[in-house]
Amino acid sequence: MSKVFDDLQALQLVLEARRSGSALLPSTNTEQEAPPMGSADNEHPPLDRPGLRDGYTLCVGNATRFIADARVLRDAGRYRSAYLILSLALEELGAALQLYEAGSSGVGDWDAWWRRYRTHPRKLASPALDLPRMEEAGGRFTLVREELVYVEFDKKHERFTGPREDDDSDLHQLFEVEAAYAETLLNALPTHAFERWEFEEIVEHSPEMAPSILYALVEKTVSEEPTVSARDLLTAIARDLGRRPDDFAAGYQRWKNAAPKAQVYLDVLRRVGEKLKKGREPEGTG
Repeated sequence: MSKVFDDLQALQLVLEARRSGSALLPSTNTEQEAPPMGSADNEHPPLDRPGLRDGYTLCVGNATRFIADARVLRDAGRYRSAYLILSLALEELGAALQLYEAGSSGVGDWDAWWRRYRTHPRKLASPALDLPRMEEAGGRFTLVREELVYVEFDKKHERFTGPREDDDSDLHQLFEVEAAYAETLLNALPTHAFERWEFEEIVEHSPEMAPSILYALVEKTVSEEPTVSARDLLTAIARDLGRRPDDFAAGYQRWKNAAPKAQVYLDVLRRVGEKLKKGREPEGTG
């Protein structure tokens, strides 16, 4: 985890121990590294796409919350705390990007992947996404965080110095820059990337299922958004799947012609099912 998060956890443990009167306080040495994930005991195994998708969704959601919390703290004039919360948002965005890349390109060494995930690296890039350079912000956060969190000792002047104050104008400007940067990263991460990849797998293994699924979605989209052109949607889908747009459009028209007949047939089956259900009910019920 991040040094800030580790420090906060250690401080909480110390306070709880003091309240309980415990003679032995927990260690506050945050320099000790946490054990790596993905060790030989297979504690953290390889993940399939659904598992990666769940982690990705949670990381993006957590980063979204941190950014919103930072804005609330900014509005309350708590710039120092707001900036620190942004650093946590950046770490979660880095984790989300790592999960995205794993889903997109696969993972060759899961032990190394888990160790990297555990350290929340910010020096990440994605060949598939046009992202600003995360390592630049990571370097800024690392430098500024020391000035925001700790009471330090100035050897030159032989005195303690406190963290930056909330009314520091440079801190105000820095917060706005970093908040905009974090939101740019958040908006660049695709919302439904994993669902698209999973659908591509369905198409690959069961290509006959793709048209009917997509035609139903096109019909639903057009009915909810009258300004959307069914032809444009079909053309975009066909090109994305490597199909001929004209063939795909013709298939959609055949599907539309058959859909009402299929609905009538489903209604017939429903009525037959209801009659069979009544026939199975014991006398005196219903």
